Amino acid sequence: MTMGVTGVFWYPRSATGNSIALNSGAHALPISAAAASWGTLAGIYTEAAATVARVMAEVGAGHEGINSIGALSKLTGFAAWAEQTSLNAALTSAKATANVTAYTVASLAMPSLPEIAAVKAAKVAAYSTGGALNGTAQLAEVADAALDLRAALVMEAYEAATTVLALPNDFAPAPAIAAGADVDQQ
Repeated sequence: MTMGVTGVFWYPRSATGNSIALNSGAHALPISAAAASWGTLAGIYTEAAATVARVMAEVGAGHEGINSIGALSKLTGFAAWAEQTSLNAALTSAKATANVTAYTVASLAMPSLPEIAAVKAAKVAAYSTGGALNGTAQLAEVADAALDLRAALVMEAYEAATTVLALPNDFAPAPAIAAGADVDQQ
């Protein structure tokens, strides 16, 4: 058992503690909604880049002179920014989708509370019916320890799968395209 980015050793927390920690709360719904929102945002930025490209084509075809050159240089920078921002938004959407998948897999692999309760009940029954003498108590102990190990391994795998997904993407601020718009904003 290793300590991951969260600094948690999962094994000592038991199957019950790990199952509750993973399965309580909102589950993958907010992450899934975020993935969809980032995907929508990526599409919006792609459309913005395409719109700017159309404007640039119109300016290039219909205007000549120093002002059109200046406008085209500003719009070129903005179009590149919009394209990069679209890619970053799409990457963020993909990361959120991967997080949903990791959560779903972890949730399915995690021992459920009814499964844990059944093993605990079998352990109590084994000890109360002479299981220490006939070996059923030892089997129940092994089953209980196996649940703890499985839950810890699920949490470690989930943590490992999602650690890289938590790294933020670098979203650069939009370049100024209008006179006076490049003043530092606080």
